[in-house]
Amino acid sequence: MKTISTITAALLLAATAILALAPPAFAQTTTNAQPQSPLTKEDEQGIRKTINGFVGAWNTSDMKAMDKLFCEDAEFVNVVGMHWSGRAQIDAAILYSISSCSMASR
Repeated sequence: MKTISTITAALLLAATAILALAPPAFAQTTTNAQPQSPLTKEDEQGIRKTINGFVGAWNTSDMKAMDKLFCEDAEFVNVVGMHWSGRAQIDAAILYSISSCSMASR
């Protein structure tokens, strides 16, 4: 047992030394470098429009508006990690969630 803990300690010490001596992974080459977004303004506007559409449709329980946000082969993962594939499954899951929330708030 002592050999295993000695080996483990040696490996941890070696890993720490390697990490301490390694150069920074994201070093900037200039002092005035500006972070660049890979998104265009049009991309960002489209994303914000979709998010606002989802929030509005959810808050008003408007399934027709919600349906327009997803293509036929969409993938959706909710806040607790449940996953649905395709518009029909997504619609059914969201409709269930909305009706459950509505019933719970009564």
